[in-house]
Amino acid sequence: FCHVGGAPKFRSAEPLSYFFFLAGFLAFFAAFVLAGFLAAFFFAMCGVLRLARFNVQKHAVDPRYFVGLPVPAAAGAVAWAVYEWMTRGKPSVLGAASGAVAGLVCITPAAGFVNPMPALVMGAVAGVVCAIACTMKSKFGYDDALDAFGVHGVGGTLGAILTGVFATRACWDIGAGKPLGLLEGGT
Repeated sequence: FCHVGGAPKFRSAEPLSYFFFLAGFLAFFAAFVLAGFLAAFFFAMCGVLRLARFNVQKHAVDPRYFVGLPVPAAAGAVAWAVYEWMTRGKPSVLGAASGAVAGLVCITPAAGFVNPMPALVMGAVAGVVCAIACTMKSKFGYDDALDAFGVHGVGGTLGAILTGVFATRACWDIGAGKPLGLLEGGT
């Protein structure tokens, strides 16, 4: 602080260090959201198995179910950062955190229905598409201060569409033996 004239005033370098402090908190809370997603999906899956009266030891939860959550989050973070790097000249922590959330939002409808590699593709596509959607808000003139529609609306819609493309019976054998996703031969 620089005490000039009674009230403390910030020097020009202090708000920049304050920004790095906030960026660290942002990265921490983005990791906290990912951990919350993993826990919520784990307990939801255990509840589904109990409600369906499955023997949890016999019908264990497929590990691909949990690999399919952090993989698209990481892919979305990297994809959004690369998009920012290509369009703005440098990536940001906020963009990477938004990309991770976009990857999680996109994989949510598909969790338990897609393998890890399609989950990676879904996360990367969500990172780029949601970044483009968030930059388009100024062109369309709508107010979205927290990019809720650009990340959650566009990412959730994209996830629902891509679930129909990448869903496979290899993860969860449902559908009475019929192919599920478009790539598997379903309709």
